Amino acid sequence: IAEAALVMDEPTIKYLSMTPATSGLFRGLMWETYKNAHRSGALFDLYLSSDLDHPRMKDYKLYIFTNQCYVDAETMARIQAKLRRNGATAVWLYAPGYITSAGFSLDSMRELTGMTFKAEQPGGSAPAPVITRQDGGNLEAVSYRGFQSMYNPRGLTPAQLRELCQRLGIHVYADADDVLSANANFLMLHTSTAGEKTITLPRPSRVTELISGKVVAEKTTQFKENLDPGITRVYRLE
Repeated sequence: IAEAALVMDEPTIKYLSMTPATSGLFRGLMWETYKNAHRSGALFDLYLSSDLDHPRMKDYKLYIFTNQCYVDAETMARIQAKLRRNGATAVWLYAPGYITSAGFSLDSMRELTGMTFKAEQPGGSAPAPVITRQDGGNLEAVSYRGFQSMYNPRGLTPAQLRELCQRLGIHVYADADDVLSANANFLMLHTSTAGEKTITLPRPSRVTELISGKVVAEKTTQFKENLDPGITRVYRLE
């Protein structure tokens, strides 16, 4: 039931220098964004970029391209065709399309995303270029080839992911940065902090906490529980 997807690219990995700085950069782009998606209160599915033309992959409103630094003509066509199918929004992190078989290319970045960029080399034994967008601000949308395109130079926080989803009409269950996952019949919440937790459902449901068997709410689109930190709850939605 997710309406947003995280997309990770395997070919990019072989072009990375395994220095602490580079590892830290891409850990923020990929792993931290993945963790933060599960704390955003919205639902995200996870794919590889090679999955995008698979006939069984559904269309999403939002795609977060966590590390699409390498691109070739085939990959670019696959990505853009998927985005055009339903006029989706793409959010590109750090250096989308910067690495090609011919070397580094700002033209390739523009061709992939519809935005213009500048790259500065800070120096060092294995420098990671500093990429800045030249034609707009971070997370400012541009219409391009039948889809919406946004850029952010680093990984996304739970709040940023939540705001993107709300902007695109994607359902957000909660806003407290707790770990949350759900499907049509069940919802799991693991609390990061203490306090009253408000869960908003996409449809009226009878909510039962599975472990205790307690009926929390009847035919509601919103329920609340006061929970300690580090507590896991699994709810059945009927």
